[in-house]
Amino acid sequence: MIILKDISKTYRDKAVLDEAELSVKQHEVVGLVGKNGAGKTTLMRIVLAEVEPDGGNVQTSDEIVGYLPQHSDFGELTIRDFLLSKLPEVHLEWKIKEKLTIVGLEGVDITKKASSLSGGQKTWLGLAALLLPEPTVLLLDEPTNNLDVKGLEWLINFLKNFKGSVLLTSHDRAFLDQTVDRIVNLNNGKTKNYGGNYTFYREQKKLEHQARVERYEQSQIEQKKLKKTIVEKKEKARHVHNHFKQSDNDKLAKAFFKNRVTVKIDKQASALESRLERLDEVQRPIERKNYKVELEGSVSSNKLIIRADSLVKCFDNHTVLDDLSFELYGDERLWVSGANGSGKSTLLKLAAGVIKPDSGGLPIGENVHFGYFSQEEMGLNMKQTGLAELLSTGADAQSCYQEAMSLHITEQDLKKPLSELSRGQIAKLAFAKLLLGDNELLILDEPTNHLEIETREQIEAALSRYKGAMLVASHDKYFLDAIGVTKELSIDDGKVTRLSA
Repeated sequence: MIILKDISKTYRDKAVLDEAELSVKQHEVVGLVGKNGAGKTTLMRIVLAEVEPDGGNVQTSDEIVGYLPQHSDFGELTIRDFLLSKLPEVHLEWKIKEKLTIVGLEGVDITKKASSLSGGQKTWLGLAALLLPEPTVLLLDEPTNNLDVKGLEWLINFLKNFKGSVLLTSHDRAFLDQTVDRIVNLNNGKTKNYGGNYTFYREQKKLEHQARVERYEQSQIEQKKLKKTIVEKKEKARHVHNHFKQSDNDKLAKAFFKNRVTVKIDKQASALESRLERLDEVQRPIERKNYKVELEGSVSSNKLIIRADSLVKCFDNHTVLDDLSFELYGDERLWVSGANGSGKSTLLKLAAGVIKPDSGGLPIGENVHFGYFSQEEMGLNMKQTGLAELLSTGADAQSCYQEAMSLHITEQDLKKPLSELSRGQIAKLAFAKLLLGDNELLILDEPTNHLEIETREQIEAALSRYKGAMLVASHDKYFLDAIGVTKELSIDDGKVTRLSA
């Protein structure tokens, strides 16, 4: 069990955590959500005692905590040495084999460098490492990154059967829906609990926002009425003071009654002003500026965009793609599916011209402009500022700023060299650059990795309105549903196993 009470943490005068509270019971899976930079990883590192909070306390008594970071630094370590560094008792090497088998890496050569593994295999290795000490608490920071459909299914089943406590962060909405018992939202340093999965949380957030809007609108109506009544009361007080009449011409009585009436009216006005001040405290709900997020480019529905003909690609005498053929027309959206290592990214790189086939052809149609997005190769100059990269598309400065802000890139970050930004911010800039282009075809390789949910939804909305063709590889079911996939090309062991509409 994990209990965090009144946790505060400040970095460089910025309060990252402000009396945050969180608890995770035994056999409970809690999803921690929030924007990039909200403090989710900091909270996990406080649980691990890697970071000392400025205030509050952490209770994990008699618990063994296993942690899976977003990115592991393997250095030059072999798989064996990396795992032994997590549990150095050499005589327990049998346990290493056991954990590798559990996560599906039983056939891997443990003498090879851990850094040589694929992205998905690195995630599995990290899971094997955290399982070595038989943890009772799991902290998982974006565990679904780089996992294919089969890997996601394994992880979902594993979490459902785990007997301890689990705290995880994820931007994968389908994964959250299938695993968590509760959502904790971290915003402006504070935590708030929502029972149920991500879909329930999202609906509750919508209702909360609508309630704030209605409360604000009602306060505005009431303020208008109060201001009018206050003016009328004060006018009445002035009128009484200036025109009060006493029938018997008793000056003393006249002054007494005049003051009594005006004081009473002034008190009524003061009471109304106090009510007005309380209404002033009802703040307008924050509405993010709805900048135009659109993708230029359209194409005739019957135009041939791509024709792959008997495509073959090999690496180190290993055939990655073998006699692969397909066609993509007009505004079709073709989803390339398959397990990690099946050749999806290789196919997209071939389509984008990043690499060349060994035989066969993959020509893009005549006069078809395309944009390519990949987590590995974003086509950005890391020495340039984000603004300079966006301006290189030929767009004007105003459009560059608007597209950047629509994806939550601040003006300050836009003026920094890309090398100073986080991986998530760099991915946003790469997508902003794509948004500014005029392309009839988009080639997208896992485009939502490292992007926060709100940004994903902005991109999904833009892609759903896009009029061109798409060739996309993604494990994000929410994303695929949102953009409206029309065809699926399934690859297994380098061959097409299914091509369906």
